[in-house]
Amino acid sequence: MKTLIYISALFFMPFFSYIFLRSLFLVITFMKEENKYKRDQAIVTTCIFFALIMWTFSSLILMIGHW
Repeated sequence: MKTLIYISALFFMPFFSYIFLRSLFLVITFMKEENKYKRDQAIVTTCIFFALIMWTFSSLILMIGHW
């Protein structure tokens, strides 16, 4: 499990962050438009990648505190 968290923190976190910020930008863009389907899809993507980022951060903090 430690290896999975390290790999996620080192290699996948930049991708998670990029997709999170990109989808957050899309949410803000679609708020101005009336397209609810695209907005809802962007919100779901943002929530999923925010959860992945928070899982990685919290796991890393707990592992550092455990040492």
